[in-house]
Amino acid sequence: MSSLKLAIADTNELYLRGLAEYIMEEYGQTFELACFTTEETLMQYLSKEAELDILIVDNTMPYHDLPLQNSTTAFRLVDTPENKTLSPDREIYRYQNAKSIVQELLRKQEAAGRQIYTKKEK
Repeated sequence: MSSLKLAIADTNELYLRGLAEYIMEEYGQTFELACFTTEETLMQYLSKEAELDILIVDNTMPYHDLPLQNSTTAFRLVDTPENKTLSPDREIYRYQNAKSIVQELLRKQEAAGRQIYTKKEK
């Protein structure tokens, strides 16, 4: 099975690097990862990338006006677990550990009817 295209946009470069390193180490066969620290580079990528499966953006990046394909699922990283500005199924609490973030992402994808195979399920 081919890997899923995952893009993460976060203005906190240190946070982004840590999350990306964990994903690549533990789920490198599950995800093809692209990372962005500015809105400009994210928008350039989205204008060229036709097949993005999952997008995660921090709360400083645009969310509703993103040029996404219908097949792309977008999530927002929120600073507090109680922040419900969009909907609970599209929000992920950013200050949990990376393992919990990925597990929550996978659970939410499966709940939406998208089956994801991780390297542990081969």
